[in-house]
This record gives sequence, structure tokens and C-alpha cells, in this order.
Amino acid sequence: MRISTFMAVALLYLATGCVAPVASRLPSDVATSLREKPMRRMETDSLLLYYPAARRDNALRIAERLESCATALRSQAKIHNDYADQKMVIIVPDVPFNNAFVAPSVAGLPHFSVIPTSNTLDFTSELGMPPDPSFVGCHEITHYVQLLQAKGLWGWLNKWVGNVMSPQIGLDSWFLEGLATYYESRLQPGAGRMAWPAWRGYFHAAFAQKRINGGDLSTFQRPFHWGNQYLVGSHFVDFLAKRYGEEALWKLIQEQGDSIFFPFGTALRWKSATKKTLPALVDEFADYVQNVYVVRAAPATQKHVHNAGNSARYAVSPTGREALISASADKPTRLTIYENGKVLRERNLVDILPPRTLSVANPILTSGLSFSQDGNDLYFVALDSGHVQLESRLLRYRINSDKLEEVLGDLGGTGGSLSRDGNSYFYASADGDKRHVAELDLATKTARIVREAGPRSYYGEIRQSPDKSKLVASYFDGKSFAIRVLNASSGQTLTELRIAGAVHDPSWVDQHRILLLAEFSGRFQLHVYDLRTRQLTRVSDAPYLAFQPRPFQGKFRFLNRKGWDWSINSVPDKELSVVATIPSPAEIAPGAEQAPNVRVHSDKPYSQLDNLFSPSLRTPTVLAGPQKSTIVGLSLSGADRLFTHRWSAAGYLNPESREVSGQFAYGTSILAPADMQVYLGQFSWQNGDNETIQRQREGGVSVTYPFRSGATFLSFSEFQVEEPLDADLDKRFRRLSGPSLGIQFAAIESTAYSGPRRGYSLSAQAGYFASALNSLDADIGDLQASLRLWTPLPFSRRHTLSLGLRGRRQYGLSRNDGLLDVGGTTALYRAVQRNEPESESEDNGAPDFFGYSVPLRGFEDLQFHTNKIAIAQLAYRYPLILDFGISHTAYLLPSLQFRQLDLQLFGTGAIESFKNYSDREKLAAGFSLDLAVSIWLVPFAVRYQMAKRLTDDEAIVHSITIEI
Repeated sequence: MRISTFMAVALLYLATGCVAPVASRLPSDVATSLREKPMRRMETDSLLLYYPAARRDNALRIAERLESCATALRSQAKIHNDYADQKMVIIVPDVPFNNAFVAPSVAGLPHFSVIPTSNTLDFTSELGMPPDPSFVGCHEITHYVQLLQAKGLWGWLNKWVGNVMSPQIGLDSWFLEGLATYYESRLQPGAGRMAWPAWRGYFHAAFAQKRINGGDLSTFQRPFHWGNQYLVGSHFVDFLAKRYGEEALWKLIQEQGDSIFFPFGTALRWKSATKKTLPALVDEFADYVQNVYVVRAAPATQKHVHNAGNSARYAVSPTGREALISASADKPTRLTIYENGKVLRERNLVDILPPRTLSVANPILTSGLSFSQDGNDLYFVALDSGHVQLESRLLRYRINSDKLEEVLGDLGGTGGSLSRDGNSYFYASADGDKRHVAELDLATKTARIVREAGPRSYYGEIRQSPDKSKLVASYFDGKSFAIRVLNASSGQTLTELRIAGAVHDPSWVDQHRILLLAEFSGRFQLHVYDLRTRQLTRVSDAPYLAFQPRPFQGKFRFLNRKGWDWSINSVPDKELSVVATIPSPAEIAPGAEQAPNVRVHSDKPYSQLDNLFSPSLRTPTVLAGPQKSTIVGLSLSGADRLFTHRWSAAGYLNPESREVSGQFAYGTSILAPADMQVYLGQFSWQNGDNETIQRQREGGVSVTYPFRSGATFLSFSEFQVEEPLDADLDKRFRRLSGPSLGIQFAAIESTAYSGPRRGYSLSAQAGYFASALNSLDADIGDLQASLRLWTPLPFSRRHTLSLGLRGRRQYGLSRNDGLLDVGGTTALYRAVQRNEPESESEDNGAPDFFGYSVPLRGFEDLQFHTNKIAIAQLAYRYPLILDFGISHTAYLLPSLQFRQLDLQLFGTGAIESFKNYSDREKLAAGFSLDLAVSIWLVPFAVRYQMAKRLTDDEAIVHSITIEI
């Protein structure tokens, strides 16, 4: 998870001064797994590992690897104190989360890391990362060790006040992710992105004799589908480590950990570590890249066939049909079928209208493309959102009828290939830290394990030979990659291809020859391995990177990388050089499993009381109220280690009146995937003019239940204000309480450049406020609904048209007593300006600032009150892509990235009643320019808008706003 996500929580907390948030701190699929499966707590030298009771052996192997990585990293670290050397909390859910993250300590959120026991994402295809939780965990441990590096002011605050902030987040994402990517291979030789030819090929193809600048390092750059902060950041860190030594990297981390204003001056802190500022180092790196990563030309025998976007998956049928799943920053994920060099079929993979076969589509989430022998059906596996967790859907595309069907809802692994007879599908079955060779019977939907994998061993890209007697597969044995040929019935290993470099992605040319990728001169090239002669011969000389090779009518086709994009290229089936003759191995039997070498101090069932009453934040708090009143107090927050229960509390004292105020919030995932939150608060404010006391009470309970592409929520809220009008007068009491039920759902196809381009989002909410529970002396019903539609337009992939419809009606209130504030400034701005006197029409007995602000574009400076409103907005949007930036701003300020300039043309209309609407309509039209920018980790947009009101005062209104 991005650190900027946690920063947003921190900034909100610090801005409001309220109790720490108790929202769910874990994704719903992780929280559900932790609730459903008995968990245990294992303590080792450096770790507190929380794991499923049924996965103890798996957990020991994870602990062994993480301990090794932590020991190596902490030996490099410069800061050692109680905070920096604390034991790391690792949560290991038994769910295919297909991600891992470290949460930095911000605003009371404690450090922790989530590393799932298994993954069903095909990491190896592009990243050279085996889907081993312990291997992935070493990357996360690098983050963890770095984020704990704090001393001085922030070290003291984090130790004594609680988890306030890690100064390490002041360093840009390219360093955080680059360092972790660098160490995932440095500490685990033989695998990882920096050791993988594809990772080097991506970088070389993108920057061949091009000059890198600071903007290319940014996490907000969009050409690379895995993120520039990983690709460019890791190569920059590798360059710095080789030129200045790893110690310089940790010297920078030490300087950052001791900084007070940690987001500022990072460009100068490099000087203490390397004797050069960050701009000078970026220039040095740019010179190096220009000199080393030269332009390469493809040989004359390599022919261009099709373009394939910047992310792609590719397959070929025996009849010559081709399948391409591709996407780019400008193009959504599409499935294209070619025949005789021409497009036969092309379709969107994301379904918008129900029933939705796929709600998420991305080439990197796709594996195992395989045609039937007649070329009429295409099978593949796609990761998609499920009811609770990600599911590996086995899909079949009927080419002749253009129909996409679900064969199996959750395969539980990554794709391989269809059997030659079309009766079964071979795949890699995920089982903790291993992947077996499995075969799914398509008629009965039952699976059998063909070959079991040992711990930390993984099969993939499984394909059946033409005579159906053998299988070929990629294989990782915990240390290096190989190609294995297996007996299709028994799973017995018949032969193994293992060379000094990487090998990957085998497929059958004929009964005796296998086409595969092998490393040659640091690059992936097409090779053919002959089972009879055991010779490995090279057949391609792609300039930067060859990928996903497939036999095609006596030639070989493959994905060829150039710049940021793929293209399908072709080379002849012709030997360029004999690379090696591989000796014939004896039958390879699984080796004896060695017990993990890790010292376990304790291992016991998990208790929900673990750390629950130990506050993770203990901070003084000051709140400013109405009439310039101020209260001071102390805020506490905490949670158990698995965040089943989260709580926060604060007590305040008014220094003048000695009145006591307080807040309490509680959240729980004990009903996961539903999440429940409870909030109570009472505030007493001093009125400076007449020395009276205003009391505000609020509370509520809410339950949110997520589902595929949406969520429902049920809540009950209570808000009341007791406000004396004068010291000698009676009090004015305002109250509004009642339940609400809502639902929201979205089905959207988007691209990195255009944003949402096809789809819809909808929401509906109903609330009821009984007269006995409010001060308005009426039963009030509150209904609201919204629908937004997006559609692409012809002639360009970027511009879009959107239509938004919103409606809200409050029953039981007249128009003059309506609580809806339409147009005008935002609720936050009005809250700041709440000392201004209110007009008589606003005094309707309801509490102020209850969240009934209804924005209306073109009427930002003109507000009116009503009990019902219907709004429509039509907007045209065209983004002008900028994507350039710098690694620093004037040396002292953080990085700056200019993302894009959006031109919008809009028209809005609002109506209170469809009867006699001529005097109740509001119309406006105009345009806006939005400059999307990011500073440090914070993206925002500066908007200039000109709107012409066509009703009311018919004014032309200019405005400049900032949206975060």
C-alpha cells in the first residue's frame, strides 16, 4: 500500500485535532481471513509473527527468511535505539491478497506489515519474483527497517508520545521502493527484479541513450505499468550503491531519521552521504545511463507484426490465430484476436452491465492464455474481485460467437494451458509457499495434483506436448529458475534444463523441441532446446527484451520491447548460435525438507487482548470551537495487534469555565467483511460575549459491508446542540437523530491518462428522523440518489463525456424549513466561518453543519435553502498530458511533478420542483482548467473556472480553487 495513503489519514487527523481514526486498518479480505481462521502469535529474535494455526510450517519458513533479511539490514543501519530496534509486527493472513505492504507509523497507526501466506498473481512472468511469501517479505522488511530509523525529535516523540510520524516518509517513493527492490535481489541471490533480465530490459528499452531527469523517478509517472518509482528508483539506487557504497545509502537514512522538518531539505541531505546534492547525483546517473544504455538495432531477420501496448499477454493457436490482451496509459484492457494478420475480434474485457463476467481487467492480472486445437476457443485465467477476496477466474472466450464465459469461479492458482484434447486445463495450484502442477477436468470441475512441489518451490507456465505424454513447465526451487519436463500422468521429472542465467516460459515447438526464454548477454532471448541432442540454441537477437515466445507457422513470434511499449515481432526458426549442451540428469526426486533455522521464543494462540490496552498514541490535543472558545486535553488510541478492535478516546478541559468535554470511538472487524464503528462525543464551549456555555453532543454507530465493486452501510447518528441565547434567557435546544441505510456501486473502465472513460457509478441513501428524536416537531424522511455515466468519444482515446444526475428530497419539511444548502461554499469553509450571524430563514430548529451541503457547479458563491433538489451536470473533458517534474524544488522543498492539464466544458441545471419550475430552476455553463500537480506524496489540482449563470443574477463568476 502506498505510504501516501497513510499520509492522508495523518494529515486529516492533524488538521481536525480529533481523536485518532478507528476506521478499518486492513483490507476487508485480510480482516475476514483473520476472523475466520484461528491465529497464533510467534515471537522470534526480531519478529512478532501472527499466522494461521494451520500454517505453522509455512510460518516458520517465513520467519527464517525475514530474520535473515532483518539481521543483514540492521547490521547496515546507523540508528539503534529502543524505537529503531523494536520487534517488527508481521501479519500473515491465509488469503491470496496478491500484495504485501508495510504501514508506517502516522497519527497513531502503529508499524505493521501484511504478508499473505500465498499468492495467485503470476509475479514471475515479468518481475522474476517467485510468489514466495518469505521472498516478497524480504522486500517489505527493507521498508520496515528503514521506516523505524528515527532519532532526535521524531525518535523521542515516537517513543514517548506514540506512533506520531516516521521521518523516513520525507524521502520520495523512488528511494523507498528503489531501496527495497535493490535489496530483494541483494539479499536473495538468483531471483528478484534486479537479477531478472526482463527488469533490466524494461529499463534499457525505455532509456536507450535518453537523458533521465528527476521527473522520471516519480511515483506519479505513468508510462510504466509497474511504476517508475520501482523501475527507475531501483536502477538509481543500484547505481548509487556501486559508485558510493551501500554505506552511503544508510548514511542518508541516518540523516533523514534525525531531521526535524523531514519533508524539506532532502536534496541537501544527500551531501552528507555522498558529498553531492541530489540534483548532482541525478545528473551523474543520467550521464551513466546515456553512456551505458546504448541504442540497439534489431537484426534484419526480426520483423514487426503488430503493436501491443505497454502491458501485454500473448498466445498463438495451432491454426495460426493470435490472441493479445493488452493495455496502455491511453488504452483500456482489450482482448484482440488476429487471423491472417488482420483483426478478427476485439472486445473490452471489463464488463460494465450486469451480469459482469469480469469487473477488473489488466494484462498483469492475466495468465495461461491457451487456444483449443481448432482455434475457436481461448482459455485464460484472470484475477478478479470476488465477494470477499480476489478470485482466479478460469474463462473461455468463444471467438465465433464473441462470448466470454466463466468456466470456474476460483481456480486457486495461475494459468497454464488447455490440454491437447480440450478436456482439461493444466495450471499451477497455489498452496502456501508452494505451487503444484494440477489438472482440472473441465467436465466435472474436479482437479488432481499431477506433481507436488516442495516448500518454497513453484511451477508455472505448464504446457502439454503434442503427443500428450509430457508436460513442460517453469520451475523455481527456492534458489534459481529452471525448466522441467514431466510425465503428464505421473508427474515424474523426465529432464531438467538449468543454466547459469535465467530461463523462463517454455512451450512446445514439436514433439522433441522446446521454445523458451534464456538469458544471453544479460538479455532474454528466444532459445530452442532439443530433447534428443540436449543442445540449447539461440534463435533471436532482440535489441532489449524478448518475451512470451510462441511457435507460429514455421517461425517464432514474441513480444518485443522498445521504448515503453511492446510489439509482436517475428524471427525465423533458424539457429544463431549453440549456447550449451546440457548434461542429462538422473531422475530428480524432491530433497529432504530441512527444518527452518529460526529461534522461536514463544508460540501461542492469539488473544484479542494482545496490545489492546497499550495506547499507540498519547498526545496533547487542542480544539477550537465557536465564539473563539478553546479546549485542551489528551488523546489516546490503541488496537489489538490484528486490529479486530480499535479504539480512541480524548478528554478536554475548558480553561475558563472548567467544563469537561470528551470523545470516544470504537471500531471492530469482528463481523468481517463487515466493519462496525461507534462514536460518542460531548463538547462544552465557552461563549466569550455573555459567558454562557454551549454544549454539543453527538454520537453514532455505522456498519459497512463491502461486496464486489460496491458497499452497503447502515448507520444511526445523533447530533444535538444546547445553546443559551443569553445568560438570562432560556436555552435553545437543537437535535436531529435517526437511522440511515445506503448502497453504492461502480462499474468503470479507466486508463491512466483519461481516468474514467466508460461506465457508471450509482448510490442511494435513505434516512428517517422521528419527531420524538428531533427538535423539528415533525417526522422527517431524507432520500437521496445519484447516478454518473461516462462514455468515450470518437477521434481520440482521451476525451470523455460524463453525465451526472443527483436528487435529494426531505419529507416532512417545507421548502422554507428545508435543511439542504444548495450551492455556496463547502461545509468545511462554513464551519470555519460559523461565528457569522445566521439569517432568520436558517433558524429552523436543526443543528448547524449537519452535512446537508449540496454542491452546485456555477453557484459556488450563491447559496439557497430548500427541502428538495434535482441536479444534472453534463461535462466534456480532455486531458493534456504533461508528466514531467523535478526531484526537488529549490533544494529545500520536496519533489514536484506536473501531471496533466484538464480542459472541461460543463453545463449544470438544478430544479426544486417540476411544477412551476420557471422560478425554481438554476442554470449555469462554463469551462475550467485543472492543473494536476503533486508535491512530495500529495497529489492535488489547481482549478481555474469561469461560469456564466443563466438564471438568478446572470453573473459571470471566476474562481480559483485547490482540490486534494
